Amino acid sequence: MNINSHILTPFNDDLKELKENLSSMLTLIETSFNRAEEAFVNNDQALCDSIIVSDEAINNKEVVIDNLAMDILLKYKPVASDLRFVVSSISIAKSIERLGDHLCRIAKQIKKLDKSVLMAPDVEYIKDLFSLAKEQLAHTKEAILTHDASEAGECLDGEERAKETSKQISAIFVNLMSQDNEGIPNYLSLIFIARSIQRFSKLCTNIAEDIIYIETSKPNQ
Repeated sequence: MNINSHILTPFNDDLKELKENLSSMLTLIETSFNRAEEAFVNNDQALCDSIIVSDEAINNKEVVIDNLAMDILLKYKPVASDLRFVVSSISIAKSIERLGDHLCRIAKQIKKLDKSVLMAPDVEYIKDLFSLAKEQLAHTKEAILTHDASEAGECLDGEERAKETSKQISAIFVNLMSQDNEGIPNYLSLIFIARSIQRFSKLCTNIAEDIIYIETSKPNQ
């Protein structure tokens, strides 16, 4: 009897299940992100509500991943890249859960906007920031699916661009607030949306750095 084969097959099955749950969790985020972008453009209150409701499913996925990862550690005591993947999956799941939190915050701010008085440039500023974050999210998901450190590396540069764009947007809106007292609530919501997208970008970078560590054993400097 080959005892190792009996151990290896369930171990690989559990690793596969862990990876699939991470991918599924990111798919939920991707759906909510796309809804947030569409809700912002079209002032769709129903989409905002769906984002808030779906956050519970994202939170539940984190619990599933945590439990599965702990079971794998206790049952198989993995080593090398397998150990890095299992341990890092807990950190990745937490970051994904926080992505969902920021999408909920964005949805709640969108619901506060009076789109009837928003100027076209104001909308475009936020749309540009959404585009940057969407690109990072796509690289992050692909890196998890393909175990590709170079794909994860494509995500890293986006954080600085999103940070700088958010900073510029906030400065523009603060200046507009000083000229338009009635527009202050709208501009505040736009600033909060910009900051949440920028923090979303930062979390994508955190996940990408975890993936690089899993695949190379070297923390990103």
